[in-house]
Amino acid sequence: MFNSIDEANNHINFLKNTLNSIDLKKITILTGANGSGKSIIRKLLPGRVSKETQGGKCQSISIENMVNQHIVSFPTSKNTFLALESLRENIYQKLCSTKYIILDEFEIGCSEETVLAFSKYINSYISCTNIGVLIITHSKLAVENLKYDNFINLQGLTKDEWINREFIPTNLDFFSKDILHTALELRLN
Repeated sequence: MFNSIDEANNHINFLKNTLNSIDLKKITILTGANGSGKSIIRKLLPGRVSKETQGGKCQSISIENMVNQHIVSFPTSKNTFLALESLRENIYQKLCSTKYIILDEFEIGCSEETVLAFSKYINSYISCTNIGVLIITHSKLAVENLKYDNFINLQGLTKDEWINREFIPTNLDFFSKDILHTALELRLN
């Protein structure tokens, strides 16, 4: 991934600066290619929250940990309701004891209906709290429908550039769009 130690150090400094630029009282969207550093930021953020809020907790919420993958994958109103109810309950429990929430790729395995329902819930419920939120996502649908204060893309794209990109960039080298399409299908299935 890196051609030199200097290049690696520059990326580490970039991630550190990105981590420190996240406003802990606002809702921030974080996007980026796989391997770009989203997970590093997710893992380091709780330490920053604890330090800057005098021991306040930072809770990470992952849909995969809450809901059976099959429930959210099928676009039916009942399944969307069940998934949304699970998200609501999980967030409510964490709001009582936290200063910051990380929603890590909540769209994984979800139908479009479920992503829209989650986005609507996040907009109406979380945005009216005094809790900061980091939403890590690969979903254009989520970015287009969520209300947030800051958008960060680790490749330096603006929100509009990211939404209008031709495909999801990765750090893998693809020789053709057919290979890219196959690789994306494998990742999504």
